[in-house]
Amino acid sequence: MDDVTVSSATSRTIFLDVDGTILGPGARIAPSTVTAVRAAREAGHLVYLCTGRSVGDVRASVVEIGFDGAITSGGAYVTQGDEL
Repeated sequence: MDDVTVSSATSRTIFLDVDGTILGPGARIAPSTVTAVRAAREAGHLVYLCTGRSVGDVRASVVEIGFDGAITSGGAYVTQGDEL
C-alpha cells in the first residue's frame, strides 16, 4: 500500500466483528486481514473490534492484530486505548 496521509475530514472509524470477519473458516486469520487492519490504522483510521463475545473469549491472536479499542459483551464492555 502506498503511503497515504489522511486528514481528520476523511478519517473513518471501522468496526470489525470476530466470527466470519476476522476469524474465517477453521478459526483462521488471513494474513491479508492483519495487513488491512494495520494499514487502515497507519493511514489514520480508527479500527475497533466489535463482538458479542466477552473480552475473555476473544482469542489472543485476534487482539494481537492491534486495535484502537473494542466493544465486547454485546456492547456492555467498551475500551478505547487503555480507557474503559
